[in-house]
Amino acid sequence: MFKRFPRYLAVTIGLTSSVLVYADNVGTAIDRTGRQAANAILTPAGNWGCRITDGNACEWDATKWGGIEFRPFMADVDGDSISDRVLYRATDGTWGCRLRNGASCNWDSQKWGGIEYTPLLGDVNGDQIADRVLYWASTGWWGCKVNSSALCNWDGQYWGGPGYTAMLTDVNGDGKADRVLYRQSDGEWSCMLTGGGTCSWNGQKWGGPGYLPLLGDVNHDGKADRIVYKNANS
Repeated sequence: MFKRFPRYLAVTIGLTSSVLVYADNVGTAIDRTGRQAANAILTPAGNWGCRITDGNACEWDATKWGGIEFRPFMADVDGDSISDRVLYRATDGTWGCRLRNGASCNWDSQKWGGIEYTPLLGDVNGDQIADRVLYWASTGWWGCKVNSSALCNWDGQYWGGPGYTAMLTDVNGDGKADRVLYRQSDGEWSCMLTGGGTCSWNGQKWGGPGYLPLLGDVNHDGKADRIVYKNANS
């Protein structure tokens, strides 16, 4: 079931390695610019604000785009190493994107998905451009759109199902986003590499009820590491 994003969503942009941050238990892809850091905030009214490290506003600060029905993301969708804004509306699967200069990307306004899908963003083919991915939790179905409409090699596969949290990140350092699942009931982690096969920690149990899973490169080796955060007393 789709959940509304928090009233204020803070996202750090411009990290030196690919990571995922959480918003309502959905991983949000962040680009790897390394050129500037910023904080972006989106309110339900669709008002965007951003501040770069020196405290100045970015080009699209104080602009309005979206609304309470949209889920926001930040990712590089045109390959210029600068984070772009992305919106997804679960009610009808509408995707929207705005580049740094305010222009739209080539898949802006396309409809793909719906209320039962979890939207994700990640570079699944290694071209330094974020691709769109959908995960259908009730069945474990995965779909991906590369370069507007092409499909990746695992589009249509079934892996996972009810009880799993789906994430995307590069776990083997090949520059391509891999699929990761976390089952909160027993802390089981699973991973599927984009090039085929599984990672070294596939099937390991670490975490459990009350823990939120996160992914990020904490030792700068180009590979995402696993992190858990306990936000409940269970």
